[in-house]
Amino acid sequence: MLRQNFYITQSGKIRKKNNTVWFENEAIKKAIPVNTIDSIYCLGEVTINSKLLVFLAKQGIIIHFFNYYGYYSGTFYPKETLVSGSLIVNQVEHYKDSSKRLFLARNFVVGTIQNLVRILEHYRKHSKEVSNVMERMNNFCSDLKGCKSIPSVSLNKCPLIGLIFELKAANKLCVFSDFSIRTFTTVSLVQISP
Repeated sequence: MLRQNFYITQSGKIRKKNNTVWFENEAIKKAIPVNTIDSIYCLGEVTINSKLLVFLAKQGIIIHFFNYYGYYSGTFYPKETLVSGSLIVNQVEHYKDSSKRLFLARNFVVGTIQNLVRILEHYRKHSKEVSNVMERMNNFCSDLKGCKSIPSVSLNKCPLIGLIFELKAANKLCVFSDFSIRTFTTVSLVQISP
């Protein structure tokens, strides 16, 4: 079964009952099957207890808390399971092997480009003229295959950043982020109202 995020926007209690998670307040009593939960976002004033936290930890469920104004307060993150030395050894091997590092660097950039193209597809469906930019971004993916070093992968993503700012300048979308060449994967794109 596909796990999903649950957003609790009302005040109430979250508790464990019969190996499932229950949310209840004056108006609602709702069971949330534990095998459907990926993480829980508490946006209302919520009461929990340690019995619930132990249960969520065993199930590998993360619970996030936000204050009254919607600002992030904190997260209960279960301890990682199946942590072994072999994982760290494999990470070190990938770091030391330049071909593996190059493979990962290319795929990180390609993944970012593909995500940006999906976002731009949304803009295209809403009558924004971004098809040319989408095509140019897809061309960057094929250009990355010719990169022989990590610095050349980094240099190849610079024109991509220029494309994003080109769209921003044309008021086709708005970019909000701490945006730099080093952190361009953290870009969030928001549509400008007409």
